[in-house]
Amino acid sequence: MSAKLTPKEAQDDDKQVGVSALERAISVLSAFEADGKKLTLAEISAKTGLYKSTAFRLIQSLVRYRLLRRFEDGSYSIGSGALRLASVYRHGDDIDPIILPVMRELAGQCGESVGFFTIEDGRQVCRNVIDPGQMLHRYLQEGDALPLEAGSAGQVLLAFSGDHDEGAAFAEMVRRDMYCATVKAQNPDIAGLAAPVFDADQTIAGTLTILGLRARMDERFVLANRGGLLAAASQITWKMGGDPTQLMAVAHQYRSAEAVLYHLRR
Repeated sequence: MSAKLTPKEAQDDDKQVGVSALERAISVLSAFEADGKKLTLAEISAKTGLYKSTAFRLIQSLVRYRLLRRFEDGSYSIGSGALRLASVYRHGDDIDPIILPVMRELAGQCGESVGFFTIEDGRQVCRNVIDPGQMLHRYLQEGDALPLEAGSAGQVLLAFSGDHDEGAAFAEMVRRDMYCATVKAQNPDIAGLAAPVFDADQTIAGTLTILGLRARMDERFVLANRGGLLAAASQITWKMGGDPTQLMAVAHQYRSAEAVLYHLRR
């Protein structure tokens, strides 16, 4: 005969069951990729490792709350309820009106895509992307989480967040130059050029990053666009209440060098 649970033990057991069910439901949502491909019950079961019967019960609840959408052929996709959650997230810190106009202007100047990356739970997260030519959609989507050490954005986040024990010399160089060109790229086809953005506490709020095909973003591109990138980062920093003095000084230095190079090449 099993021992009877005390009221507190029963309550704790119910909480554990609830957490487990929530985690399984999140795993169902996480099975869907950014390409928008619909999934069948069998595919969801295979991707999550859940029994079909368990996955089906979770799916029904997610459909009821419009987090999943069911089609006539029995397949599923992310539902419109996810848009509401995305909207809540967007308005949580309300920095889009600050960063998006600057990102669009920078994308127009350099002719490439522009992203804004932040740190969340020890990973770098792509918060915003301006992708005029729809070049990046196969490689990067808003909300994607990447290893913190990957790419130029990650290296800038590491350099200015204080978590750089393994590459102290490189981090010091990034802090001196106020930018980083792609190293340890997550995708070998994509290159990045990133600069820090600071908040009112003068801690790093994120990185403003120019993204494009590696074949186009060579050393000449970096030299021609680093000044504009830092000027844009200083503009966002100022609007967020940070001190852009160092960014502006280094941007001016780079732009002066770019002007000299322009006249030498004429």
